Amino acid sequence: MDKTLKLHAYSDAAKSDAEQGSPAQEKNISVGGARSNAQIEELDLMNIVAQLRESIRQEQAKTAGMEAKINKLVALGEEQLAKKNAQLAEEKKKSLELMKMIEQLRDSIKQDQENNGELQAKTKELAVLAAKVKELSAALGKISAIAAMVKSDSNT
Repeated sequence: MDKTLKLHAYSDAAKSDAEQGSPAQEKNISVGGARSNAQIEELDLMNIVAQLRESIRQEQAKTAGMEAKINKLVALGEEQLAKKNAQLAEEKKKSLELMKMIEQLRDSIKQDQENNGELQAKTKELAVLAAKVKELSAALGKISAIAAMVKSDSNT
């Protein structure tokens, strides 16, 4: 068992003076209390400042991360845009080639139609000529028949 021994640090006279308290001591105590309150407030403010600085660092880190993501997205978007532009340029080139081919085919069709028209006209001419040849052949046949009759009449 522990035994506690109580000793008085001050004599009874000093104790009574301390209990009554001198005005200088009271002033020192109140100034000391004000100092400690001010120190406590200063510590609190320093803690708040430290917390705010840490919050700022965290926000800056978040912002830096977001900026990095945004930069990646922008780069990706620019890359995709460049690809799309290249595809559009290629398709435009193909479209121009196809338009030239279509124009050539139209010209070819016109020429074919003109040639076809000429052929139809020549075919009609040939049909007319064939009809005339038939008529002439028929006439020649009649003339031959008449000549043969005349020859047979003249021989008789």
